[in-house]
Amino acid sequence: MRYIFFSTVIGLFSCFLVFSSPAKAYDLGLTPSHVFGLWSKINDVIVDIAGRSKGDAVARTLSQRTPAVFTGKKPSDVLEKVRSVQQKLNDLRYEKGLAPTPRIPDAYDKITPSVVFLNSGEMMDAMIEVLVEITDPSVPISPHYDFQTFSGKTPSDVYGLVDLADQRLAQLR
Repeated sequence: MRYIFFSTVIGLFSCFLVFSSPAKAYDLGLTPSHVFGLWSKINDVIVDIAGRSKGDAVARTLSQRTPAVFTGKKPSDVLEKVRSVQQKLNDLRYEKGLAPTPRIPDAYDKITPSVVFLNSGEMMDAMIEVLVEITDPSVPISPHYDFQTFSGKTPSDVYGLVDLADQRLAQLR
């Protein structure tokens, strides 16, 4: 229940940003470093889900995977990879009886780190909802929202973390 309220507020706010001012929807001043921090936490949540649903051995195996190195990636490449992860997450959510992850529309087909961040935030909340579904309600989820600050990250760095999440979710299934 605590998640549903938080997720609804974030989702409504995100939609408000996208639909109320399309000219600014894709330019929130977010950088690849912000998106990198979010995907760092998303990967942590996947490992946590693995530990709680499949056991410590699977979680250990997933946590030992490291991101591949990519070059020349653009925000549009990252968003495409996010969509791949979103499909795997939606399959997992379906198994748990949960609705699919919302998609934040692209503003004027211009993909920026802000568009990627908004879509990634929906993914983070959707993964937390899966975690809540399989976890004792007394276990706090707030540590998953304690983001580390990064700087100097590129879309290629972010792509590596999204790709890692994609691989981890594939292994989790």
